[in-house]
Amino acid sequence: MAVPTSVGFIFTVIYNIVDTYWAGKISDEAVAGLGVSFPIYLMMLALSMGLGMGTTVLVAHQVGAKDEKGAGATIVQALLLAVIASGILILISLTFMPSIFQLLSPNSLVAEAGFTYFRPIILLNIFFVATFALNSSLNAVGDTVAFSIVSVATTFLNMALDPLLIYGWGFIPAMGLEGIGWATVISQAVGTAFILYRVTKTSLWLHMIFRGLRWQWSIIRQILNQGVPSGINMAAISAGFILMLYFVKPYGVAATAGFTAGLRIEQMALLPVFGLNTAVISLVGQNMGAKEFDRVLQSFRTALILGLIVLSIGGVLIFTFAAPLASFFPMTEAAEAKAVTYLRIVAFEYPALCFISLGGGFMQAMKHPRVTMVITILRLSLMPMIAMPFFATYLGYGFSGVWYGVLFGSYSFAIVTILMVNWVSQKELGVKAISTQSI
Repeated sequence: MAVPTSVGFIFTVIYNIVDTYWAGKISDEAVAGLGVSFPIYLMMLALSMGLGMGTTVLVAHQVGAKDEKGAGATIVQALLLAVIASGILILISLTFMPSIFQLLSPNSLVAEAGFTYFRPIILLNIFFVATFALNSSLNAVGDTVAFSIVSVATTFLNMALDPLLIYGWGFIPAMGLEGIGWATVISQAVGTAFILYRVTKTSLWLHMIFRGLRWQWSIIRQILNQGVPSGINMAAISAGFILMLYFVKPYGVAATAGFTAGLRIEQMALLPVFGLNTAVISLVGQNMGAKEFDRVLQSFRTALILGLIVLSIGGVLIFTFAAPLASFFPMTEAAEAKAVTYLRIVAFEYPALCFISLGGGFMQAMKHPRVTMVITILRLSLMPMIAMPFFATYLGYGFSGVWYGVLFGSYSFAIVTILMVNWVSQKELGVKAISTQSI
């Protein structure tokens, strides 16, 4: 289950790398503009993934309990929520987005670039929100291949559309940086259509009744109980990136552009843990629903061992090849240097992120999402306000100190995550999920 999901995420990151590459062809300000839009993008994903995670957990438990009728009803209500959430997201984003871009941007050119790129994405965010709601049903029944297919296909489509819409051709006008945003929207719309087609081929489709659709509060409440903490969890991640950009802002456009490019590269190394997280949520959820408690522990522990091995190797590779990787993007030398600095520090963070991500997935699947939510808020929203200025300003490490603060926070909360995973496991299964014997 993890491999197809990871492949899908690989192409999702390539998708973002391509966008950043073409933005680099325009200017450092354009690259930085993509960077300052990233927290807003994560806010959109917070709604989408919160809805998707909540649906995945509920449907996985229902599938494990052989309740396909209940699973079908849950998916339909999730789609209804997706439409409502999309409208709310448009209103909130158009109201606050310009101010946020001004706050995070080193100058007005970067803020304008960010808004120009992101406007079409937020206006048509329904394709993103609906995709997560639909794909959650596929994840719950063990189909992670569809997401992989969509990611590969939309990445290649985006590769073709980026230069076409930036520079124009024939009757297609040159849109500049805005063309990158429209390329994203068009590609995502195609992907949504395929995911919907894939859902119609599952046994759950027969139980998805849209005729006489009405609000079923009992189901909505269960989705929200699982999904809202996950959404807040993602929103906290967005807040973390907002703080990073805020503390990077004083070091100029090159620093913001370098961070943006470095983040795209770093995401590639973290892909395996994203895939393993999806597998943990689905497998632990199914086995809890089927009351196969030994398999719950086996699934989680196997994923954790694999994650630690793969991410440790990824960290070594990122540290070693930081310079040639950063040079891929057509940026100024100053921006490249900042990207290399960022990559060589955060490469040491990956083992800690493995415990945090997979431990969070385990607690989500065990229906304790609020624990993960609190850990994420403390790690990414409160800790950075202390750690980043402490290392960057008080100790005088400057731009590097921002990332030393991130490193300190990640290892501190990896320990907290381990303690809380064992508390949840002891409470629900009567045994610790993480111990020296189990790993």
